[in-house]
Amino acid sequence: MKELPSLNNLNNDILFEICDWVKLHHASQDSPSSAHQQLLSPLKAFASTNKHMRNVAARDIFQGIKIGQDWNWDRALSALDSIAQCEAVRLYAKFFMIDLYIGPTYEERQRGCDKKGPPPPRRFPKMLLQVLTSLPNINRLTLVIPEHHTNVFKKIFNKSNPSFPSVRTLVLGPHMDWIIAMCPNLTTISSHDWRWLHSNIDGKQSNRHSADFIKSAGQAKDLRYFEMQERWPRWQLEAVYEAMPMIQSLAMPVGGGDGIKDLLPTLSRFKGLSSLVLPNVSSLGVGFSPPWCGNAYMGPGGEELALQVEAEGRQAAEMVARMVFGNVPSLEELWVGDHSKANITRTDTGEIDEMSWTYNSRQKPNEDPWDL
Repeated sequence: MKELPSLNNLNNDILFEICDWVKLHHASQDSPSSAHQQLLSPLKAFASTNKHMRNVAARDIFQGIKIGQDWNWDRALSALDSIAQCEAVRLYAKFFMIDLYIGPTYEERQRGCDKKGPPPPRRFPKMLLQVLTSLPNINRLTLVIPEHHTNVFKKIFNKSNPSFPSVRTLVLGPHMDWIIAMCPNLTTISSHDWRWLHSNIDGKQSNRHSADFIKSAGQAKDLRYFEMQERWPRWQLEAVYEAMPMIQSLAMPVGGGDGIKDLLPTLSRFKGLSSLVLPNVSSLGVGFSPPWCGNAYMGPGGEELALQVEAEGRQAAEMVARMVFGNVPSLEELWVGDHSKANITRTDTGEIDEMSWTYNSRQKPNEDPWDL
């Protein structure tokens, strides 16, 4: 009896191509907001056929691990236990993200509940360490632990003194800077989202964690990109220069500290800087301060006001760009905010020859890997 055609008879190289087609075909049909969930569904169906197909699809299904923001300690620990038991996850994962906020609710805070929230289960830090050291191919690592409990993790990790040589991109929450020394091949370091600006481990908001973060990042010998969500007073930029004077790419989002004219003398000292991200132009102290309330753009004259604000904003950004490019001779690319990018060509004498602008969204290291 003649054998019927079967996918099982194809060699793995062809099956890998089929997996790639499934990913691309369904990714093109998905909306961005649901891409990472829908993208894997066809692959899961393919992998459910039999063991052979599951092994072929494993490299794509298990590309990343995410332990979510709204989980409690027990649920996160259960996830770590499951990862420790799944060889395919450990073998194929390229990025690992743990982002936990575990604290009192608003109602609990109103009743005077401890702002630190409950501590992690005793074996949680050791289990996290066990999982991380079992992931040989992780190149992107995001660690955001409730800041009041980071010292527990620091003690466990320091005692073991692990190394994570495969990690190239590291994204950290407040008071996690100590893990930088355990990642010897980092090229990109970034702080993680809005919580960076709301650290209150000392009982009040402070930027002690930012100073520690800068100092630790300066020890990364192959570092090319550094980003930190801060207000950026001049002394903070000077600390970055002292720690990493030859940094190639520097991102300074948020702002609200010193204006660009106060920052220029320090920026001009960076001799290898080719790419710079500045805060929104309204935070740079150049006289551009548009209405932020949406009501200003509604009703009679609202459309005209919006067009005027857009034109003035671009004019202000152009002024900032010429100031910065003129003072940082090595600079080739400048973002003013997260949606306006200027690139230039220079003359033989280093003067600005041509400047071009593009308006799209900046890709950030601290974004959810599933959204990139």
